Amino acid sequence: MNYKQWLYQLSYKNRIWLSFVILITLAISTTGMMTYFIAANVLKRNASELSQNILNKSAQVFDEKLRQIIVSVMTLTISESFKDIIKNASAGDTQNYYQLLSSIQTPFSQIQVLEPAVQSILITTSIGEFYPTNHVRLKENSFFNTEMYKLISEYQHAIWIGGHEDTFFRRKEKVITLVMQPLTENQNNEIYIIVNIKEQALIDLLMKNVDETGQLFHLVSSKGDPIFSSESSFSSCFSESGFVENINQDTKGSFEYKGTKNSLLINYSSLSLAEDWILLSVQLKSDLLKQINLIKWVTILIMIGSLLFSMIYSNILTANLLKPLLKLRNLMMKVEQTNDLSVRFESEYQDEVSQVGRKFNSMLEELALSIKETGEIEIKKRKAEIKALQAQIDPHFLYNTLNTIYWKAQLNQSDDVKEMVLSLSRMFQLGLNNGFEYTTLEKEIEHVKQYLFIQKKCYTNLFDYNVVVDMENDSITYITILKVILQPLVENSILHGFKNRKSGGTIDILIGKTEEHLVITVEDNGSGMNVDEIMKNLQVPTQKTGYALRNIYHRLQLYYSGDSEMILESVPDQKTTITLIINMKGRDGYGETD
Repeated sequence: MNYKQWLYQLSYKNRIWLSFVILITLAISTTGMMTYFIAANVLKRNASELSQNILNKSAQVFDEKLRQIIVSVMTLTISESFKDIIKNASAGDTQNYYQLLSSIQTPFSQIQVLEPAVQSILITTSIGEFYPTNHVRLKENSFFNTEMYKLISEYQHAIWIGGHEDTFFRRKEKVITLVMQPLTENQNNEIYIIVNIKEQALIDLLMKNVDETGQLFHLVSSKGDPIFSSESSFSSCFSESGFVENINQDTKGSFEYKGTKNSLLINYSSLSLAEDWILLSVQLKSDLLKQINLIKWVTILIMIGSLLFSMIYSNILTANLLKPLLKLRNLMMKVEQTNDLSVRFESEYQDEVSQVGRKFNSMLEELALSIKETGEIEIKKRKAEIKALQAQIDPHFLYNTLNTIYWKAQLNQSDDVKEMVLSLSRMFQLGLNNGFEYTTLEKEIEHVKQYLFIQKKCYTNLFDYNVVVDMENDSITYITILKVILQPLVENSILHGFKNRKSGGTIDILIGKTEEHLVITVEDNGSGMNVDEIMKNLQVPTQKTGYALRNIYHRLQLYYSGDSEMILESVPDQKTTITLIINMKGRDGYGETD
C-alpha cells in the first residue's frame, strides 16, 4: 500500500489530527525552550536562597527593635513618676494631675531619645491621660472607643496593632501601635499604655539590610492582613484566596505566587515577639529573569521561526484536505443557481465528506427518478415530495452548513466537524428513506433533531429546543407518518421567527395522540406572523411567500385525503404556534417504511 492509498483511507478527523501532530512536534522540538527553563530555575533557586538569608537577618533585627521598645516601655513603668500616677489613679485623686503630667515628661523624653522610632506615648487612666506635652492631643478621639480597647480587653496582655494613621495626635503619621496594660496592685484599675512607633522608621530599618536584590519588605498577619509595606503595589495580593495557604507551619520558607497581574517570588519568616506577624520579602519574577533575557530572546526567535514554518505548512496541508469539501459546496451552489440535478460529486477519499457527497448524489438520483416514473397523480405527489426534499437540502441551508464545517475545520475544531458531517449524513439518510413516502414517527423525530443540531452549530446561541412525546404506553416506533413534515416547521421558526433575534429563541415540539389523530405542535417565541394573510396564501400555489407552510398544507391534502388540518396561532413578538392534526386512519394508503 503506497502513501496515497494510505492517506485516502484515513478519516477526515485523523487527517486533521495528523496535521496537528506535525505542527506540535515542530513547535516543541526546539531545545532553546528547555535551556531557558533550566537557567530560569537555577536563577530563581539562587535568588530565593539569598533572599531568605537577608530576610532572616532582617527578621532578627526587627525582633530586636521591638524588644528594645518593649524594654523602654517597661523602664517607664518602674519610674517614680509612673508609680505616682498609679497611686493617684488607685485613689481617684485628680488634684495632682498637672503635677504628674509634668513629672512624666522626663521619662517620655528619655524613651524618645533612646528609641527615635517611638513617635508618641499615651497613658490612659481613670484620672486623665498623660502624653508628651509637645504633641497636640485630639481629645475627641478616645482610646476607649477604639478597636484597640476591645482587643486589649479581650486578650488582657500586650498587643500589636498593624500600620494605621495615628488618630490620637494631630501629626496623624503612619504608625504601628503597641498597647500594654501594666500590672498594678489594684486589678480594677484600667490603665493602658499606648506606644505609637513610626512605620517609616521600621521600614528604613529593614531596608538597611537590602543591597541590590530588588526586594520589597511587607509585614502581614497570619490571615494575610497587611501590617505595613515598603511598597504598597503588591499589598492587595496578600489577601487573595490561596495566598496565605502557601505559608506552612514552619517559621520560614519560600514559594512562587501567581497573582492577578504579576508572578511573585515570596520568602517569609515569622517574628518571635509578635507571634501573629509574618515578615515577607517580595521580588518580581519578571525583574529577576531580566538577567537571562538573551536566552529568552534566542528561544523566542527559534520558536517564532518554527511556528511560521508550521503555519505555512499547516495552511498547505489544510487546503489540500479541504478540497473535497470545497468541491461539494460548489456543486450545491450550482444546484441552487441552475436546478441542474445531473451534477455528481466524485472523490477518491473514503472520509466523512465523501460519504455526504455520495448521499447527495443518491438524493439527486432519487429526485430525478421520481420525476420520471410517476403518473399525473403521482407527479403531483412527487412534486410535493421533491419540494419537501429540496427544503431539506435547501442550498442555502447546505451552503451555510458546509461553510460552518469549513471554518470549523480551519479553526481545528475537529470534533464539531465530525459531529456536523455525521448529522448531515444521517439527516439525508432519514430524509431519503429509501424512496418511501412514509416513515416512522421515531425516524421523523430523529430527522428533525439532526436538523436542529446542525442549525444550532450554524447559529450559535440563537435558540434552544425541546421535543416532548406524550403518548403514554404507545411506541413511536410503529406509528407511520409522512416523511419530512416536521423539519419545514422548525425551519420556518428559525428563518422567519428568529430573523430579528441574536439569542434567546425557543422552539418547543409537542407530539401527542388521540384515538384517531396524531397531534403535532411546534411553538416558538419569535416575531410572529399575520395568520390571516398566511392562511390566504396557503390556497394560492403560485404565491412565493410561505413556501414551507404551503408545502406541508398541500402534502397533507394530497396524502391524507383532506382529512387533516393545519391550525396557525400567533401573538406578535411573543409566540407562534403551528398545530398539525393528522387522521391516522383516513389517509390514502399507508405505504411502506424502511
